[in-house]
Amino acid sequence: MGLTFRVGNASVAWRESLAQHVTSTLRTRFGEAIELDSTESPYSSRELVWDGWPALQRLAVYDPAETNVSRLLSKETWCEGYFPIETETCLIKFGREQVGIASLPKLVGEMEDIGSALGFPLDENGLKAFSVGCYERRGCGTTERDIAEETYAEFLLTAHVSQERRQIFWVIKRSYTDYQRT
Repeated sequence: MGLTFRVGNASVAWRESLAQHVTSTLRTRFGEAIELDSTESPYSSRELVWDGWPALQRLAVYDPAETNVSRLLSKETWCEGYFPIETETCLIKFGREQVGIASLPKLVGEMEDIGSALGFPLDENGLKAFSVGCYERRGCGTTERDIAEETYAEFLLTAHVSQERRQIFWVIKRSYTDYQRT
């Protein structure tokens, strides 16, 4: 099972029947602060190893600069929506479904602090090259650190798109097509 980061309307993370309810609920709560009906194509990270998020959390704990990573450590990776605005962390229910909501700018700040402390790239070109290098090492004795580094790079690349578009950053536990069938 893989982990994918996506940016787009609610339909990139939810069945169409539920996506309309999610959009309506979020519009009532957040108004025009975020883009909920974009005509842009969804952005998707490469499918990552599911263990990448906990590997990244473990790597962050051993950060030599002892960066504050409380937001990173408090988040699971499934059923999450990171909003490109300042917002309080909360849980929103949509019928029987629920999604954790968190502030993307705050988490990006933590990730960039971790990246700086560990000597990881922060700019778009550096992140892309870093991610490709990690991906190319997959299957060749991939280490937990490789998986964590690839997750870090793909997270920040996706976060930059989310912030630029003012759209929600969705975390999807399985491939998009599998999720649509449930």
